[in-house]
Parts: sequence; C-alpha cells; structure tokens
Amino acid sequence: MEPLEVIIELRTPVALGHPWIHFDGIISHLVLREKLGEEYYLLPTKRSILRESDDLIAKDVPIAKIMLSEKVWMYRASVGIFDAEELTLTTIYKRFTIEFADMIRMRRKSISIASGKLRNWSIRLPYVPTSEVRFYAVGIASRIEELLHHLPGLGKKVAIGFGDIRGFEVRKINEDRSLIYGEIAMRPIPTIFLEKYDDCYQLAFRPPYWEPNNVTICAPPGCKAKLRRDLKWTY
Repeated sequence: MEPLEVIIELRTPVALGHPWIHFDGIISHLVLREKLGEEYYLLPTKRSILRESDDLIAKDVPIAKIMLSEKVWMYRASVGIFDAEELTLTTIYKRFTIEFADMIRMRRKSISIASGKLRNWSIRLPYVPTSEVRFYAVGIASRIEELLHHLPGLGKKVAIGFGDIRGFEVRKINEDRSLIYGEIAMRPIPTIFLEKYDDCYQLAFRPPYWEPNNVTICAPPGCKAKLRRDLKWTY
C-alpha cells in the first residue's frame, strides 16, 4: 500500500446531504456491492447491517488502517476536497404524473397528492459547483482504480444528473496526506487518536457513516490536530 491522490473530474455539480464526502465510504460501498452482486439491492433499510457488512468486506477494502486496538480503528483516507468553496441551494420538485397512473396497484376513484406515497413534495438541496474532487488515501492503487470504474456518480441525486463523473486519476505521491497534512485534519479523527486538537464534535469516523455506533467525539476536517505517537499502522 502506498500514499495516493485520487482526482475525480466532474461534468456537473456535486449535491450534498452531508458536509463531507468520505473516500473510505465510497470504496467500502463499491466493495460491498461487488461482493453481494444483485443481492446488494435487497439489503434491509430499517436496521443496521454493520456486523454483516463489516465482516464481509473488512479484508477486501484496499485502504490501510490506523489502530488503537482490534475494535478501535479507522481507514487512512481523507474526505473530498473541492476546487470551489461556494455552496449553492436549489429546489427539487416531485410531482405525480398521470401518465403512470395505470402502474399503481390499487383500486381507487381518486389519488391523493397531498399525503401518502404519491404526494407532491419539494426539497431544498445544497450543491457545490466544483469541477473536480480530490481525495487522499494509503492503499492499493490498482484495486482502487478498478473499483472506481463502477462508481456511477459522486454525492446525492446522481440519478437526476448531479455528480456526473467525466473521469478520474489515481496516482502515487511521496507523502501520506490521508489523516493530517500540514497540521490540518483531513478527515474526522476521534480525539482518542490525538495528542492535540483545537476543535471537536460528535461525528461518524468510519463507514457506514449512517451507523450510530460509529459516532464519537472527533476533530473535524479542517481543524488543527496532532496524532498520538503510539498508534499502530497497517499496510
């Protein structure tokens, strides 16, 4: 495993549902989808799959780890760095289309668009008008490149055109920038991994990032921080 820089070039802005895009989350998602095949789309949505997915993909994620113990660890991978700092809001609308009424398996004289599954709605969606996103990691370049060929897009609402990928490049660099670069945290880092830090919040620190058990007090990306000297590194 080697220090890497991953550059993803985009045709369209990246829509965000979270302040950061985590590279280890992207790669873990792609590994899990590869492992499960079509069964990936049958995963439960109302309960955690942390134990099942962690055991299934732990040995196959091509990213190095930093560890305090077998249970306390995180991947050596940064969040995404945009080439634009501007954050913009747009509104997305969903409307019931009468042309598809015959696909509804119910016998009703009328269809409610004010409530229920077929209701009309609109949401405010933040997006970044960036042309590329950079990530840093310590990992296996060839395997990461192979997985990224199956990435359909970056961020939220890819199905309606956001985060459309023009191309990507995985290249080796001379220094590890995955955790801290120039005394700046490059990803959420639990404070138990740190000697010093100038800010902290409750944040998820490893995938799956929606899993409550992965939330702890972390130094956020962008704050000053210094790693402890007694940490174990994997390659």
